[in-house]
Amino acid sequence: MKITLEKLSPSQVKVEVAVAGTKSKAIYDRTVQKLVRTVQVPGFRKGKAPRELVLRQAGTENVKASVFEELMRESVAEILKNHADLNILGEFRLDRESADLLQEFQAGQDFCFALVVDVSPEFALPQYTGFNLRVVKVEPDLASSDRTLHEYRVRRSTLVPVEDRPAQLGDVATFDMRVYDIDNDTELTEFSDQDIQIDLQPDFLIPEIVTALVGASVGDTVETTGTLPQMMAKTDRAIPETVRFGLTLNDLKMRELPPLDDEFAQAISEKQTMAELRQFLDQRAIDEAQRQTERNVQRALYDALIAQINVELPQSMVEKEIDYLVHEQLQYLQSQVDEKMLKQVLNRQMIEQIRQMAEPEAIARVKRSMAITKVAQLEGIKVDPEELNQQMEQILPYLNRKKVDPADVAARINSELLVEKVMAWLIERSNIEYVSEEAEAAPEPEPPAS
Repeated sequence: MKITLEKLSPSQVKVEVAVAGTKSKAIYDRTVQKLVRTVQVPGFRKGKAPRELVLRQAGTENVKASVFEELMRESVAEILKNHADLNILGEFRLDRESADLLQEFQAGQDFCFALVVDVSPEFALPQYTGFNLRVVKVEPDLASSDRTLHEYRVRRSTLVPVEDRPAQLGDVATFDMRVYDIDNDTELTEFSDQDIQIDLQPDFLIPEIVTALVGASVGDTVETTGTLPQMMAKTDRAIPETVRFGLTLNDLKMRELPPLDDEFAQAISEKQTMAELRQFLDQRAIDEAQRQTERNVQRALYDALIAQINVELPQSMVEKEIDYLVHEQLQYLQSQVDEKMLKQVLNRQMIEQIRQMAEPEAIARVKRSMAITKVAQLEGIKVDPEELNQQMEQILPYLNRKKVDPADVAARINSELLVEKVMAWLIERSNIEYVSEEAEAAPEPEPPAS
């Protein structure tokens, strides 16, 4: 078997395979012998039927296909053995239709075919140190502590009937909703509902409903127009761009919030006093701001790195990353959306749209990975095996419960640790200018008039 390599592009190799007739004949004979032992021919015990009847039973074309598949397997094995430096990605592919090749193939005669495979592209990284990075420094959102406490107060609030005033923001309203097509005034019964309970807040899914109900008294019917979110569709019927809502207020309550005292702090956390809880929440906001700033630094550095990469990416690498991103997105949707509704929405077209939307991020992630690997190779940066073992020991109980392949997990952890090490090395060798969010958002001054 003679194998010749041809570089089609920086990320793709063509492999010409020339097979001598004696080789194909040997594989053919071996395949037929296996069929004679395994194929059941009516009227004969297994393994005792004449060769000609076995071939007729199995089908000549099927036998040829089996021989050709074995030739491909042996070819690929030899390529992997003798050309390990190729850094092969993905699967080998025939460069012609297999049906055409089968017509040409005859056992006992010399035969040639070609395979195409993606490989890790060779590329230069002209610069990877000394970048001048302008990075937004995120300031802690200490007001988030008040928002968090308010959310917990709402969860533990008591609903008290409102009888002496109309509805206002912050109340809890129960109402019937009838939805009409504004063009022909027909009711869209699939969207109409009864005894809907919502908090009257401006950030409600359909804010026009909140605006219409504020000021209404129990028993009142009010109308407004608005837009139905696409996610509310229960059938394949298209949602009108604008609809009319008929809203009847059935009940009105207000929330009686618990006091912000030490007892409340103990009820919602492990802290003993409200002062300790506030300190914890404030520190959490400070830590989150620091993490966001660090992510901004990494993003700026990644952008600078991938701007240095000018090479055709192997489609197999991009597709693999798209698969990962789509899997993550579907897992997130499963955690957020009712399973029955998700099955209705997730058709083939929707998944294809998700894949298309994921492609730019997938390309960026592939380039980031290539850049990190390149820097690690150039600078000899490696993960300490002891550090990897420590990480694996921490999650070993989880792996046993989930029946996950430890080798796959070890490879992912090793990759994550390598990224951390390379990024820390690069950040030390970059010039970082921190700016405020306001300064970054401000338009650049126009050059003076000449």
